[in-house]
Amino acid sequence: MSTMGSMLLMAGWWLLSYKFAYSYCSYNEDHIDKFVLVFLGMSIIWTLLNLYARTQIMLNFGRDNAVTLYAYFNLIFLPFVLLIKNPKLRIPLLIMTIFMVMTSFKRGTMIALPLMLMAYGYTKASMEGKFSKFWSYIFLIGIIAIIALPMLDEFSNGFLTQRFSREQMEDGSGRNELRNIALMAISQRDLITWLIGTGHGSSVALLGTGVHNEWVEFLFSFGVIGVILFFILGIILIRQTYFFYKNGCTYAPHMSMLIVYYFIVTMVSGFMGVYVTYYFFIFWGIATYLNCRELEARDFYLENLEYEVS
Repeated sequence: MSTMGSMLLMAGWWLLSYKFAYSYCSYNEDHIDKFVLVFLGMSIIWTLLNLYARTQIMLNFGRDNAVTLYAYFNLIFLPFVLLIKNPKLRIPLLIMTIFMVMTSFKRGTMIALPLMLMAYGYTKASMEGKFSKFWSYIFLIGIIAIIALPMLDEFSNGFLTQRFSREQMEDGSGRNELRNIALMAISQRDLITWLIGTGHGSSVALLGTGVHNEWVEFLFSFGVIGVILFFILGIILIRQTYFFYKNGCTYAPHMSMLIVYYFIVTMVSGFMGVYVTYYFFIFWGIATYLNCRELEARDFYLENLEYEVS
């Protein structure tokens, strides 16, 4: 597919996902909870697929542990889980999500998970002025990690330690070699190709797989212009989240989690052309609508208050 065509297709997919969620919520305010429950149901389905994939890998390849990409689907639903107001449903789903990510042995998700939770907690504490509560949560999470991680490593016969060894971190899944080959190919391009790239999927034609770094992937597929646009998108998401944060909107902490996802996960995994991105922009649409509705309700209240006073 051509560079321009693939860029327009992906941008359209992301925008339509966002607009669909935003529009659905705006026209079906009474059914937003049910809409969110649909995606929570999907999170359970992906969890079952994750467990099935792990079982098949261990049985068919005679392995004691399995690493699957399904962990990213568990991770992306974390903000959805935190939308739930009922603790009897929210806490079990939160535990399930954390358990699936931590036992996935997928380094990217295991690093992103605590950072996303910290972003959520810090943003919420900053808005409410309850930093002591935030630090108590951090302390609690730290204690749990100190106890749980050694147990997980022992249960996996040292596989967790192996996954985070220096050798694995520096060249896990052949990332360094893939990145170096991609960057070498980019450096040998003419000016036009350097600017606009060679189109979506062209890295797979060269490497047999993706680059495992979405920023290099964008540079390879869409050139300098593409990676700049991808960075601008990240800035837009940050500015929108900051706007809602400054206005004390309830769902700004949830959006801050996806900011972390955007900049952390894309350093080690895919974003364009993967199903996870659909859920990313669906949630962004839901959270944006909920925050806008909250601001509109405040304005309506203030207008009526001023009217009554006058």
